[in-house]
Amino acid sequence: MGHKHRVVILNLMGFIHKIYAKADSRLKRAAMEASYPNVLPQVEAEWVKDTKLLSWLKALS
Repeated sequence: MGHKHRVVILNLMGFIHKIYAKADSRLKRAAMEASYPNVLPQVEAEWVKDTKLLSWLKALS
């Protein structure tokens, strides 16, 4: 990469003005959850109520 292109990229990334955008994982998660509010179903899965299946799965461990 040539020096000229590197300077342009650094300027775009904020290195010249020392302006950076930072977010911790908690903020990132909150932003993602706000973007997709209905990702997880509100109804309990049917297999959770299947005691025979749950017993069989527990026996595997």
